[in-house]
Amino acid sequence: MTEQEFTTQEICEHAQGNAAALILATIAYFNEQGGDASAWMADVGKRFALAWETSKQLGARGAMDGIALNVVSFGGKLLHLEGDIESAKATFTDWPITEDLHYFGITLADADTFWTVFQTIADHLNLQYQWQREGDQVTITLTNKALS
Repeated sequence: MTEQEFTTQEICEHAQGNAAALILATIAYFNEQGGDASAWMADVGKRFALAWETSKQLGARGAMDGIALNVVSFGGKLLHLEGDIESAKATFTDWPITEDLHYFGITLADADTFWTVFQTIADHLNLQYQWQREGDQVTITLTNKALS
């Protein structure tokens, strides 16, 4: 049997699709079961928060870099990122894509429960977290709680 070789780009694109699909399928599952996808996302954030410990020293910008990398890793596009240790802001687009929403039978409002995952992480890092959607763009803002 011959081993199939895949390019790094093929693997990355497939992994992005799988990551997005897992998030959206989980939200669809919770909707079908009458569960609370937001509570699940918050719990996931709580479980991941300890892995973000090194971001504490990097402040808002360091945490935002981590958020941006995560969003891009499941297929979102980073439009803008700025900030420093005190506050940071990033804008993303193209997540989730409409075809995926239709495939999983969920709405954009359903999918937006995903953004809850970063709230618990931000709380752990002592950062104020806000996100908002305008059309196909999501903007996230982090601010050091000690400064607010």
